Amino acid sequence: MFADLKYLKQHPFQLVSMIAIALIPLIYSAVFIGSMWNPYNETGSLTVDIVNKDDGAKINGEHINIGNKLEDKLKKNDKFNWQFHKDSKAAKQNIDKGKSFAYIEIPANTSKKASTLLDEQPEKANITVKTNPGYNYIGANIGGQSATGIQQKLSDEIRSTYTKEVFSNMKKLIAGNEQTIQALDDMNNAEQQLIDGNQQVQAGLEQLKPLNPNAVGQIAQGNTQVTDGLASLQENNEKLNNNLKANMQQSSDTHFEEKNAEYVADPINMKQQDVTEVENYGQSFAPYIIAVSLFVGAITFSAVYPVGKNMLTRNSVVQSFISKFLLFLIQSIVTSAILTLFLVFVFQIEIDDIVRFTFLIVLWGLASMFLVTTLTTLLGNVGKFLALMLLILQLGSSEGTFPIETSNGFFQFLNPILPMTYVIKGIRESIFGFTGAIPYHDAVIYLIILIVVSLIVLFFSWMMKYKFPKTQTLD
Repeated sequence: MFADLKYLKQHPFQLVSMIAIALIPLIYSAVFIGSMWNPYNETGSLTVDIVNKDDGAKINGEHINIGNKLEDKLKKNDKFNWQFHKDSKAAKQNIDKGKSFAYIEIPANTSKKASTLLDEQPEKANITVKTNPGYNYIGANIGGQSATGIQQKLSDEIRSTYTKEVFSNMKKLIAGNEQTIQALDDMNNAEQQLIDGNQQVQAGLEQLKPLNPNAVGQIAQGNTQVTDGLASLQENNEKLNNNLKANMQQSSDTHFEEKNAEYVADPINMKQQDVTEVENYGQSFAPYIIAVSLFVGAITFSAVYPVGKNMLTRNSVVQSFISKFLLFLIQSIVTSAILTLFLVFVFQIEIDDIVRFTFLIVLWGLASMFLVTTLTTLLGNVGKFLALMLLILQLGSSEGTFPIETSNGFFQFLNPILPMTYVIKGIRESIFGFTGAIPYHDAVIYLIILIVVSLIVLFFSWMMKYKFPKTQTLD
C-alpha cells in the first residue's frame, strides 16, 4: 500500500527530485509575479524624448511659448524619464535603437497655430509622436500614453490661455460699461441743467417780446427748438442708460475672475469608483500564474517520477492504486501548501478570504496532479504530450490576461469548457472578494468532478495494466 513512499525512501535522489518538483510552482510564480509586480508604478525609468521646437507667438499682444510652458510642467512630472531636446537627431536615434519608448516633437509653429483659435479659419497645432512597438510592444503602448497625456496638456494650455484672455477682456468690457453708465448719468444731469437754463432764457425773452416782437420771437423760437432737442437727447440718453443698467443687472451674478477661467478650461472632475480593490498588477495577475504553475508542477512530476510503474512485488490492483494515490495526494498537498505560504507570507498578497483561497489552490493542485498522472498512467508519453497540449490550450482560453472577448472564436469556445477558466475566476473571487459571472462554488464543483473522474480512470487504467502487463512499460 505504501510501496511508492518506500521507493522514495530507498532512493534518496528521487526523493530530492520530488522536493525540487514541489518547489517548481513556487519558483514559477515568484519569477513571473515578481517580475511584473508593479510595472505601472515604475514608469519613471522609461525614457521619453521631447523635441521642443516651438518658436512662440504673440497672443493678444503678449508673447507666449506653449512648448516651453509644457516643458516646464513636465520637468516637475516624475511619471516618465523626460529628456528634452532642441534638435531631433539624437531623439530619433534613441527611438530607433530602443533607448527611449516614445519620441514626441512639438513643431516650431505650435504657438503660432494656437494663436488662430479665434480667427475665422483657426488652425490646429500638430505634434509628431513615434514609438517602436517592434522593440517592446508594451513599452511602446506606455510611451504612447505619455504622448496622449502631452496632447491633453497642450490642449489644456491653449484652452486655459484663451479662456483667461477672454475673461480678462470681459472684465474690461464690464468696467467700460460701468464708466459709460456713469458718463451717461453725468450727461443727463448736464442736459437737465441746460434745459432749465433755456427755460429761464425763454421766460426772459417773453418779457422782452413787446420791445421787438419779430427779433425776440425768432430768438425765442430757436431757443424752444434747442430746448426740445436737449429734451430729446436726454430721453435717448436715458433709454441707452437704462438698457446698459438692465444688461449690467443681468450679468451682475456672472463672474469673470481667473478662478472662473480655470473652471471653464477644466470643468469636470472624474470620480472613479472601483468595485474591487487591487493593490498592483502583480496581485491582479497572480490567479493566472498560480493556476498555470500548479499545472506545470503536475506535468513536471509526471515527467520525472515513473507514475505508471508498479512498485509492488505482488499483483494487487487496489494496493497499487492506493500506493499511487497516496503519493500523488501528498506531493500535491505539499506543493500547494508551499505555494500558498509563499504567496501569503513572502509576497504578502492581500487576500479577502484566505480559507476559500487556500482550499481552491489545494483542490486545483489535486485536480492537476490526478488529471496529468492519469493521462500519463493510461497513455504513457502520449499522455504527457496530451497534458502539455491541454496546458497550452488553457493558456490561451482561460482569460488569465486579456478579456476572452478579445480572443478569437476558437478560444472563446474553449473558455467555458476547460478547468483553468473556473480556477482563475475562483481565485480572483477569493482574493478580491466579489462574485463573478462564474461563481466560486462552480469552480469547486467542476474540480471535484474532475478529481473523481480522474481517479476512476486511474483505477481502471491500473486494472488494464494488470490485465495487460506490457502496458506498464508505456511511460
